[in-house]
Amino acid sequence: SIFDSLMTNSGNLLSSQGTYSEIFTYERGWHFSGRVGKLFPIFGPNPNSGLRIDFGLGYFLHKIRIEDRDNVTPQLGPEYRKGYDRLTAGFATSQFIGYHHQDNKRRFNFFAGFDFVQGFTSNQRSWNFDERKKDTIQRVDLLYGFKVGFIIPIYPKSKNSSRYYIN
Repeated sequence: SIFDSLMTNSGNLLSSQGTYSEIFTYERGWHFSGRVGKLFPIFGPNPNSGLRIDFGLGYFLHKIRIEDRDNVTPQLGPEYRKGYDRLTAGFATSQFIGYHHQDNKRRFNFFAGFDFVQGFTSNQRSWNFDERKKDTIQRVDLLYGFKVGFIIPIYPKSKNSSRYYIN
């Protein structure tokens, strides 16, 4: 645990009132990227459907969110949390491969496939309190998953359409 140096012999953290603290940790982060892609209409109901491949470049950031719900643990106050949160960030690349579907009747449009992200990151903090040293390791953080999305197209009206009104 990252809090081993703060714990008692029984494995608990003490609050400023002498009671045991409840500390919760969560993973938090985000990935921002610009993407370009190509649609290969090798299968599907029309030329706007088929195999879709995207590539992207961006920025990736993540950290450990430390929560002291009662805010009674001074050794994990707002400034000290930064020494334990492992804030990590850096350049990222991303890829997507899947199926893209544009319905002939413009009703049901979607895409589904596999998404991959590679973050070339490093620690952004000057010191890790639990390790008692600066983390200078360059790392590769990998994310992968299945992605599904629905598309709501906005089609312009045809300029050549004729309208007839009956009085």
